[in-house]
Amino acid sequence: MSMNTHVIGFVPPDKEWQQMKKIYDACKEAGIDPPNEVWNFFENGEPARRGQEKAIPNRDYVSEGVSGIEIEVCNIPKNVKTIRFYNSW
Repeated sequence: MSMNTHVIGFVPPDKEWQQMKKIYDACKEAGIDPPNEVWNFFENGEPARRGQEKAIPNRDYVSEGVSGIEIEVCNIPKNVKTIRFYNSW
């Protein structure tokens, strides 16, 4: 079994997020798919409670006896307020 490390950013729920969430919820309640604009906003997934998930560009870092992830700070979207590093098996 191998372990993978991932990085994701979160933009806190703002007015636009709340509006998109209302549309998403209304569509789900009506039994219809949300419009593409809503799917794209939530990156084709369910809205996360912490806010909008954003991909954080990263690359693997490997050196003698060390491995990890590197993130160039300039590549973090400006409105991201939380960054999560997590492992999965």
